[in-house]
Amino acid sequence: MPFVVLFLANAAVGVAAALAAEDELRGSPRGPWATVAFRLIAAHLALASLPVGAFWLWRAPDWTVSYFAHASRAPSLLLAAMVMTLAASAIGGFALGARAVTAHRSHWLPRVVAGLLVFALIGVVLSRRRFGVVTSYVHFRGGLGPTPGERVSAPWWVLSALVPWAIGAATLVGGLAARTRALTLRNRG
Repeated sequence: MPFVVLFLANAAVGVAAALAAEDELRGSPRGPWATVAFRLIAAHLALASLPVGAFWLWRAPDWTVSYFAHASRAPSLLLAAMVMTLAASAIGGFALGARAVTAHRSHWLPRVVAGLLVFALIGVVLSRRRFGVVTSYVHFRGGLGPTPGERVSAPWWVLSALVPWAIGAATLVGGLAARTRALTLRNRG
C-alpha cells in the first residue's frame, strides 16, 4: 500500500501545484509545460518523490506492494516502471489541474486534492496491519512470522522516508502560491 499511497499523494501534489499556480497557468502563452510550476513539479519528483519510492521498492519491495505480490522476485525493469508510474501520477495530476485552470473550472480542484488525500488515508487505515512489520512475502503469506533479523519498525521507517517528501511538497505548493500572489500584485500595480 505504500506505493498506492505515494501514487495518490503525488497526484494530489500535481493538482495542488496547478491550483497554486493558477494565474501563471492562465497567463502563459506557451502552455503549462513551460511554466515555473511544471519545473518545480519536476524538481520535486527528482529530489523527493522518486527517491522515496525507489528507496521503498529497493529496500522492501514486498512491503511496498503490501504483500499482494512477490515483488522481491519481480524483474528490476518492472520496479523501475513502478517508480516512473509515480512520476506519471504527479505529472498527470498537474496536467489535469492545468487543464481545469485554463478552462476556468478550477473551483473543483480543492475537492480533487482532498479526495485523493482521503483515499490515501483510507488505504493507510485499512492496511495498517500490513504496515506493522517489514518482512518478506514468503513470511507474511506463509504465516511463519518475521525472523528476528527481518523485523523492522515500519512506522519510524515510513516517517523517515515521508518527512523529506512532505517537506518538499509543502515547499513546492507554498512557493508557488507565494509566487502567484507576487505576480498578481505586480500585474495589478
